[in-house]
Formats: sequence, C-alpha cells, structure tokens
Amino acid sequence: MMDTQPDLSQLVKTLLQEHADYRNSANSPYRSQTLFDDRHQRHSLIDCGWSGARYPHTTPLHLEILENRIWIHRDDTDPGISAELCDRGVPKPQIVLGFRPPALRQHTDFGTPEMASHEAQPISR
Repeated sequence: MMDTQPDLSQLVKTLLQEHADYRNSANSPYRSQTLFDDRHQRHSLIDCGWSGARYPHTTPLHLEILENRIWIHRDDTDPGISAELCDRGVPKPQIVLGFRPPALRQHTDFGTPEMASHEAQPISR
C-alpha cells in the first residue's frame, strides 16, 4: 500500500511552486519565492516586494513533513492547501492543521496526533 501514497516532500514542493508561479503571473508588486529545506523537511512560500513606501514580507504558506504527516503551520490561501493536498491523494488523517490549537484539532477530519515533540511544551519551573 505504501507504493500508492504520494511522495509527500515532492508533492508539497510541487504545490508550493505552483502557488509561486500563479502569484508571480498576477499583476502584483510582490514576488513569490519558495524556500525548500530538504534536510529538515520544512517548506515555505514567501511574498515580498515594494508597495509604495512599504516593503511587505509575508509567509502565506509554511508546511513541514514530520512523522509521515504534513503539518500545515500557516495557510493564507483560498480554498486552502489542505483541500489541494486531499485532491492530490493525501488522506485527511495524514494532514495536521498545526495552526489550530491541539485541543481543537480533534473536532476536524484532519490528523490529530498526540502532542508531538516539536510542539510547545509547558515550561517547568
């Protein structure tokens, strides 16, 4: 069964590049760039550029692959990167909405792993 699952890293990078290409084709003062950290499996899309006297620098998408799940840390797209991942064959339980508080994730159809080691742990005093 594992052979039929998409390569998560390649899929994430392809989707981010598609978003960058689409955004760069629009008439916008911003330039979209992809950032791929293959070593740590952290991938982002950033927008930056001059708009008058301002230089906005934003991260509309930030994803991480951890324990064979795609963690969405930031998603400022419509209809959302989670829908695109599902459309490309990623099962909802394999997608974690990292930008949602852990207590709320159980009320979604998406992944709800126990608190992972990379999430904020209480500070012991």
